[in-house]
Amino acid sequence: MIIIRLQGHLDSNLVGKIVGFDEFMNLVIDDGYEVNSLIEKKFIGRLMVKADCIITIFEFNSDYFQIKQNNFIDYT
Repeated sequence: MIIIRLQGHLDSNLVGKIVGFDEFMNLVIDDGYEVNSLIEKKFIGRLMVKADCIITIFEFNSDYFQIKQNNFIDYT
């Protein structure tokens, strides 16, 4: 699982699995969630993220959601 921070959306991040990319670093994300600073998560599913919107990409422990599950407000 990875976290992607997008330009212009500093209070929210995309979380998911990279299933594809191209030479421009456009990414295809599967099982995507939008997680904001209030620890709310919203299921998105499969999506494509354009490379010019990406600020950072980093990996996190897959137990992240399970550890903070009680804190999440789930809109799925």
